[in-house]
Amino acid sequence: MRASVEPPPPPDERDLRYDAAAAQFAAPLARMARALEDGQPGRSALQADLHLAMWRGLADYDAAVPLRAWVFRDVLQAVATHEPNSHDKDVRNLPIKVVWAQGRQLRAQRGLAEIPAPARSATELLLALKPLDREIAFLFLEGIGAEEAAWISGRPSSQPPADFERIAGLLPAGAREEWQKLETNVEPVSREFIRLRQDELRDRKRRNARIQFRTAMAVTAVTFANTLFFYRGRWMTMAGMLMLVGLIFFEGWQARRKGAEPEARGPRHPHSLALHRELLSSQRDELRRPYSWQAWWALCAVFVVVLSFPLRQVTSWTWALGLLALLVVVLVLTRVRNLREANQLQARLDSL
Repeated sequence: MRASVEPPPPPDERDLRYDAAAAQFAAPLARMARALEDGQPGRSALQADLHLAMWRGLADYDAAVPLRAWVFRDVLQAVATHEPNSHDKDVRNLPIKVVWAQGRQLRAQRGLAEIPAPARSATELLLALKPLDREIAFLFLEGIGAEEAAWISGRPSSQPPADFERIAGLLPAGAREEWQKLETNVEPVSREFIRLRQDELRDRKRRNARIQFRTAMAVTAVTFANTLFFYRGRWMTMAGMLMLVGLIFFEGWQARRKGAEPEARGPRHPHSLALHRELLSSQRDELRRPYSWQAWWALCAVFVVVLSFPLRQVTSWTWALGLLALLVVVLVLTRVRNLREANQLQARLDSL
């Protein structure tokens, strides 16, 4: 007997609004995906996720705001942290030379004032710019006015005209018109496909969380069994190993809990500048924050295990103290580097 298929729910106000917006903005979103992804699979996935961001944002649409500004705000925030040519790819499965190439590309990104020479194309300029300046360049290429661009980006109203003038000087003649001719015949992404994509992303998130949890449980079980049988009677070594077992178990449980968190409905920020400030502030605070209790717990476990060997006369104190001294040096150097990077992030925040 064939299983019955439930009919899709009737379209609500957001669905109807999305149908109109998807047709209106299919070309700009396809151009954005084309600029950020070289391969067709990555372009298709990014284009679907941009439409998904638009669909989510339309749930809270304010009719007092022009639809174009609302949509561009949502999709630009969706790619605020996107690394070019990385969509739907697991870095762990990429060749190391590809990862290094992407890292070089990201380090080469600059602000508008730092670009030394005109670009050969609009895509080349977009890829060369830092995310916040990349957004303003995209708005210029799409023909967005300065006032609208100021609302979308959160910049002072006097800044977009100067940015637009700088962008025009960095682009070859006719690049703006050529850009707007791209992807004009692209098909809009249907809301049925959007729901499928949303379910796929949610399932992928849960699946990855389950894999992390099961891996952590397997490592926990093997480590616990090894500790129980191999270190029997060596109580200090066993205590340190059991501390590591507890930490591995906790991290696996955390991964599973985060995988069950609901998806966001739409952007939580009024404009792109607020999003970038929050991201930079979060990174700065993370670097400035002292080591977490998990790090101290792991370090204590390592110290206990290392000290247990000379106490049981398995090895000399010189070896144990040398290893502990090396750990202390690594911790100090890491802390110094983190504080230096935090100060650099603070300088970027002050310049926004």
